[in-house]
Amino acid sequence: MSRMTMLAFLIGGAVMLSACAESIHQVQRDTELLGIPFGLEQEIDATVRFADLKDSPSQYIGRTVMIGGTVIRAKRTEAETEVEVLQLPTEKDGPLSDDRLRSEGRFLAVRGAFLDPASLPQGTPITVVGTVKGEITRALDESDYTYPILEVKHIIDWNSIAAKRRRDR
Repeated sequence: MSRMTMLAFLIGGAVMLSACAESIHQVQRDTELLGIPFGLEQEIDATVRFADLKDSPSQYIGRTVMIGGTVIRAKRTEAETEVEVLQLPTEKDGPLSDDRLRSEGRFLAVRGAFLDPASLPQGTPITVVGTVKGEITRALDESDYTYPILEVKHIIDWNSIAAKRRRDR
C-alpha cells in the first residue's frame, strides 16, 4: 500500500471517529442543564450497581455513585434533610421507567445543608449523585429494612429538567 493511500485511510478514519465523539460543548451543555457541578461527573463510579450497593453498602463507603428513583418522602431532622427514595432504573437523560415493580429497593439521601422537604414532594423523579456513607436499619411496616445511605452532592429533579426543555424549544 502506498504512503498516500495509507495517509488517506488514517485521515478518513480520524474524521469518522471525531464525528462519533461528543463535543466538549455538548457535554458542558448537558452538565449545565442537569446542574451538575463541573468535575463532579468524573467522580462518579459508574461500575457500582444499585443491587450490589443494596446487598453490601459497607463495601462502597466513600465512593461517589449516581442512583435514580422516585421520592417516597422527605423530612427535616435535627441535623439534616433526609430523602427516602424508591430506586428505579435511569439513564443520563432521565428516568427509564416509572414502573415501581422494576425497583431494586430503597435508599436514603441525606444532606446536612438545609433542603426544604417541600421542594421534593412524594412521587418526584430524581437522580442523586452522592457519596456512600454506610447503612441504617429501620422498621418498614412489620419488618426491618436496611437502607444504603448517600450523602448528597447533587440532586437532579427530572420534573424541573423536563420543564426547562419545554421552555427551550
